[in-house]
Amino acid sequence: MKTIITVHNPDGTTYDEVYTSNTPMLVIGNIVIGERYAEPQGPLKIVNDNTGDIAECEFKPRGTWSTKE
Repeated sequence: MKTIITVHNPDGTTYDEVYTSNTPMLVIGNIVIGERYAEPQGPLKIVNDNTGDIAECEFKPRGTWSTKE
């Protein structure tokens, strides 16, 4: 799934920027027992469609015994 974000400059002095990104996988935990949580996992890539600039990050899964932080 892709997300398209358009950024408009309110004063109109520059061109609009368009960013495209993929959606990382979303994991829902503790569905039956405990406090439910949602955490993204996997790669996220954001591309500026005007300039071709790319930003990438990786959401790593938390460990089995991780604490809420």
